[in-house]
Amino acid sequence: MFRDNHVEEARVIEGGDAPYSTTTPYSISSGDTFEGTLSFSGDKDAIKLEVEAGVTYTISMDGIGSGGVSDTYLYLFDSNTNEIATDDDGGSGRNSEITFTATSSGTYYIGAASYNDRYTGDYRISVDSDGGPTDPPTDPNAFTNDQIANQLTDGYWNSNGRGRRAFDVSPGESLTVNLNGLNSAGRELATKALEAWTKVTGIEFRSVNSGAQITFDDNDSGAYANSSTRGSTIVSSTVNVSTGWVARYGTGLDGYAFQTYVHEIGHALGLGHAGNYNGSATYGVDNHYSNDSWQGTIMSYFDQVENTSVDASRAYVVTPMIADILAMQDLYGTATDLRTGSTVYGENSTAGGYYDDIADLNPATFTIMDNGGTDSINFSSVRADQKISLVAETYSDVNGLTGNMTIMRDTVIENAYSGSGNDELIGNEADNGLYANAGNDTLEGGLGDDTLSGGSGRDTFVFNINCGADTIVDFSNGLDFMRFESGADSFADLTIQDTGADTLVSYDGGSITLSGVDSSLINADDFTFV
Repeated sequence: MFRDNHVEEARVIEGGDAPYSTTTPYSISSGDTFEGTLSFSGDKDAIKLEVEAGVTYTISMDGIGSGGVSDTYLYLFDSNTNEIATDDDGGSGRNSEITFTATSSGTYYIGAASYNDRYTGDYRISVDSDGGPTDPPTDPNAFTNDQIANQLTDGYWNSNGRGRRAFDVSPGESLTVNLNGLNSAGRELATKALEAWTKVTGIEFRSVNSGAQITFDDNDSGAYANSSTRGSTIVSSTVNVSTGWVARYGTGLDGYAFQTYVHEIGHALGLGHAGNYNGSATYGVDNHYSNDSWQGTIMSYFDQVENTSVDASRAYVVTPMIADILAMQDLYGTATDLRTGSTVYGENSTAGGYYDDIADLNPATFTIMDNGGTDSINFSSVRADQKISLVAETYSDVNGLTGNMTIMRDTVIENAYSGSGNDELIGNEADNGLYANAGNDTLEGGLGDDTLSGGSGRDTFVFNINCGADTIVDFSNGLDFMRFESGADSFADLTIQDTGADTLVSYDGGSITLSGVDSSLINADDFTFV
């Protein structure tokens, strides 16, 4: 991801009182400062902080001037307003400081207060960052998901002397479609492809016999879409995918014909190509950023193998991908009521519609988007090695493939279940449940109070500073290991004690409960320190 060395810094000063809620009008980023006032005992201010996944931030709160807050207190909340850190005197003197690494991009919230809500006065919030991970090195020619999304909404059209376009519709509303021009196979694929877009936009598609906003046909050769516009508003669109195309590429959802329908409907809704090409393209010649591939957007012309810069198996795209969804959110707004219950994705799916078949599609690549509930990813019957990351906008290796699953920005999935391979399970900021089966597995819960189960095999449980209160439900003494990457440098940094029938291991900013394990069995051989 390209990062410019030139960073514009802002000094934001509180005008009207900053409300202690997500409605605060004040927002800062790395390098910025915010100056405010605690006007009365118990006063708290909230400031939005825009963060980027993988970047480590240091937030400082200092009393300033002769009437400064004499004992500051900092809170930090994630994008879902979960409290993830607090600090009293971690800065200089009686000032506060929090250092954390963002596991997902988006808006966090800083809470500015005083110790015991006792003090008043002026203060300054400062934010610095390390610029993000440098190992492996970031490809300077790669686009971020937001940049790819902008290419889809604006860049492609601008390269052709045109402008962005979209229907006048919002999530929860509907567009009309006419499928009468398709044979039965094409109609089935088109219906599922429309569902694919509904599941990430919240826009419904209603079938009519005439006067449709999107009309489908299969008479012409090849596959294409076009639109009639009035200014930046799409008046109507046409999608054509020939019967010969479907006959050649098949009627399965894990085939190229279905991907083509999703792609062409993307055009009909206002998306351009992932590069400034049309009809045909050659990787290394026609792309203008290195990660232009199906892994990031269904609007790309390059599969995951043809693109030599991405680490992913060749797989057909069965859902809109992250950049596609971001682009649609830019054009139409963001849906907030998609699968708000407790949903299972993968095996034994409860997501509904064709999503219930995704675990059976292979080779397939897909993005999971969800708006709430306690959710799970289940690939527990897979024998191949898997990597399941619950961190948004990272790639997972599931169903025997590499880099073929990702989780949408601002989507929180709580639980992951893997199979009998040597698997890696990675949690996010929520209270996660990570459950591996047989195999020599590696489990890292991340922030939150996590429940970890390695199953049979020689498993490694990974911990870092401020990881919360985690529980290993099946720690096998003499076989499994606990690995500290931060929070403890040696066995001497740990406190180990019995709590009933369990063992409690305490370290800097976290603890581990070993269910059903006597503390007398735990010694230095059970740990490694990085």
